[in-house]
Amino acid sequence: MYNWRNVLSDFAAISGVLAGFTITLIVFILGWQVADTPILLGITWGHIGVLLNGTASAFFVTAAEFFLGSKQLDMWTLPGKYEDQLQRDWKDWKERKEKSLLMCRLYEKRGRRCYNASLFLMFLGIGCVIAPYNAAIAVVVVGSGILLQVYQYCTAPPKPTEVRCPKCGRELGLVAAGYYCSKCDVLLDEQTLMEITTS
Repeated sequence: MYNWRNVLSDFAAISGVLAGFTITLIVFILGWQVADTPILLGITWGHIGVLLNGTASAFFVTAAEFFLGSKQLDMWTLPGKYEDQLQRDWKDWKERKEKSLLMCRLYEKRGRRCYNASLFLMFLGIGCVIAPYNAAIAVVVVGSGILLQVYQYCTAPPKPTEVRCPKCGRELGLVAAGYYCSKCDVLLDEQTLMEITTS
């Protein structure tokens, strides 16, 4: 995804809003008499709805924390003059930067996984709220929400299996900003594989 680092704080904000939505939904579920509609062995639609939405809320908050952590570790947004100063102060600046970028990417991936899991849980929880009223509508709402998420995942462009440095030919590792060769200080865009100027 182009320029994903600039939208990490937006992802975190959206996760926070959706966490608030699921918590509000739990409050409404607990107040509705229809939530007491039994399913099996004393378990009600409300019990399952609260469980699913509560778990979704926890995942949304965790996703927000991962996105904010990723934003904090993003070294590509450092202004050039600060990076020059850090290079002078730390002899191992390249290794620190590379490690930070790897952690940035790891946190971003974990944030996306938590975010996607929470969306599935939220749709299922909403289905439990709708099901006591009309099971067919619940199936349509949950099914369309989950199918759209699966469609989005399945239609994402495939990642290249092996990317090599155009200067030295060694295999590149994926960091926050794309594919990076620390030996040649070459950065390639993750999607286009075109060289990005870092200074």
